[in-house]
Amino acid sequence: MVWGNSLPILLSAGVTGFYALVCLVFGLGVLRKLHAFPTASGSLSAAGYLGTGFAFGQALLGSIWMLLAAASLFSPTMIGMGLVLAVLIGLPAVPWAAPLVVRRSLALVGDTWKLWGIWWGVAALTVVLIATFLPMTWHRPDGDALAYYLAQPKLFAATQSLRLLPSYEMFGVLGLASEMQYAILYALDGEFAAKILVWPTALCSGALLWAIGSEVGLGRRGQWTLLGLLYSSTGFTNVLWDGKTELFPTAWALASVYMLLRFRKEPSWRILAVAGITSGVAVTAKLSFAPVLIPLMAILVIFQTPVAGARPLDAEAPNARGLIVRQFGPWFRTVLIVGIGLGVWGLIGMSPTILKNAYVFAEPLAPLYYFGDAVPFPLSGEWFSEESTRWIVSTYPLALVYGTYWAQHGNLTPLWLAFLPLMLLAPRPWFPPDWFVKTHPLFVLSVGSALAVAIWVALRPSMLAPRYILPVLVTSLPLAAYAVEMIWQRKPLFYLRWIIVLTLLAVLGLAWLRLQPGLERARIYAGVSVTPWGAPMWTVAEITGESQPGSRMLLAMYYRSFFRVDLLQCVLTAEETGKVQAAAKVSAENLWTQLHDLGARFLVIDGVTHSQFFSTMPDVSKAPKWLKVVHTGFEGRNLSLYTLEPLSGAPEPTSSCQSEDGDVWHISDGPS
Repeated sequence: MVWGNSLPILLSAGVTGFYALVCLVFGLGVLRKLHAFPTASGSLSAAGYLGTGFAFGQALLGSIWMLLAAASLFSPTMIGMGLVLAVLIGLPAVPWAAPLVVRRSLALVGDTWKLWGIWWGVAALTVVLIATFLPMTWHRPDGDALAYYLAQPKLFAATQSLRLLPSYEMFGVLGLASEMQYAILYALDGEFAAKILVWPTALCSGALLWAIGSEVGLGRRGQWTLLGLLYSSTGFTNVLWDGKTELFPTAWALASVYMLLRFRKEPSWRILAVAGITSGVAVTAKLSFAPVLIPLMAILVIFQTPVAGARPLDAEAPNARGLIVRQFGPWFRTVLIVGIGLGVWGLIGMSPTILKNAYVFAEPLAPLYYFGDAVPFPLSGEWFSEESTRWIVSTYPLALVYGTYWAQHGNLTPLWLAFLPLMLLAPRPWFPPDWFVKTHPLFVLSVGSALAVAIWVALRPSMLAPRYILPVLVTSLPLAAYAVEMIWQRKPLFYLRWIIVLTLLAVLGLAWLRLQPGLERARIYAGVSVTPWGAPMWTVAEITGESQPGSRMLLAMYYRSFFRVDLLQCVLTAEETGKVQAAAKVSAENLWTQLHDLGARFLVIDGVTHSQFFSTMPDVSKAPKWLKVVHTGFEGRNLSLYTLEPLSGAPEPTSSCQSEDGDVWHISDGPS
């Protein structure tokens, strides 16, 4: 198979690998400074240690890049200094981390080798599936990534500041730590390097889930099953290749869950600090995580916090009141202190976004509360009719696995539903006599995840999209993996064991086969990653890219990441677009006159998403005599490009786009 020019691909992958390594080393260095992990522990999970280090380092660096961009200091010099400083902070952790990784890797290979032969196939197929996702990340950007998630970071890198994308300004109040991951790689290399960063981030999520499985009592079979469940879930893997950013805060959220599970055995303010900061960055980066991650963490704190002085329920007490005070008094005080501490660290994690909003927008609490007259952020959303919404709610959790609704963008693996009923045949050691003091962590995690999903359904019943609540869906998987492992230990269920493993192998194989068409598209995209690859929208970008710098466009379409950075900044504003739409209602001639007056040289209409942008399609024949309008249509997609060419006698536009400094452009009055 020919993969185009391999040198640019290798160079871009090298840049991405370097930055991922910086995130890991920096995170491990900060964890070492905090003493969040023991310096010597025979039971320490290498997956949890490395996963937390990578997630923590990535979240911290993303917040730092965001503050630099807000201060217009996102320059090559500052980026270089930041990377060097991050490496210097992290290097002292490497001599200890490296031997640990080697020891644990060898132990993992040995433990897997000891499993029965068919489990070798499960492990091997899972590894192949994970490896296949690397070239899948070469797939061309799609959907929301074309509209915002790649376009906005591209603008950050080009302007070296927090320059907001026209028509998407409202998203600037959100935490931008995820988008800054792309921005840093746009600055270091380009789109290709930025886009493949999601692969090591997906590995990080898998490592943390593996470690979470260990914390809740899974052995090797359960852990391999757990990875199979994760990487066969299209709700997770669809975000791997399209360019969206949800996997970044998902990894950070999983790091916070893992640290809280560790807190049960190693209570320390340092562990709370890491859990709080990563969760704070995660919920500001993906606001929809807040109503599900916070309840899950609260459940973990309530039932997994070690309580000094707590007695079993059958402890001697002079009366019922004495029993309640003796049992719940220490618990309440401890949980309250831990909860407040975790909340404070969470606010510290949110503080970069608060500072950014205060400096850039003078609205520190946006988008939750606005002090001024800014247009509120659209926090609510109804995607479907009341009847459809009732049907969706009534079909949970089937809707998560088999739903094919608009914007759902993937499902949980069917193995999750298939394996959960096996709990009826598995031992459930969850209710010891002192269950309140020693509640099983798997029970707590599973109940907390289910409660979080229920809260989301109650708050947003019409919004069925796994990526909006991905962390709690991922933390619901260990229960199914536990059921598989327990069934495997029951010898009378020999045939059921075979059915389980063969089903797991079949689904993993089908997940791999499903990637083949995407791999072909990835090959095409990677082979021509420097130039447009032929799709209509890229052809539009190629045509407009031949225009003079500072040319203006009216974009009646969502997608824009493929345009030049000057064109991105010179797009007609929402107010100007309203003037054009008003003129179009008067006559077609007024439409073209208004576009020319605003300095527009292009009009792009995506008929798939903006068919009602004008009451009727623009009539080229009605253009003024001093204006030549050329219409270009594209087969296979209802997309139209109109090019405006002023002729002699054309009036001067009243608006233009001027260069401030290099790649920074602004809209001003008068001709260019």
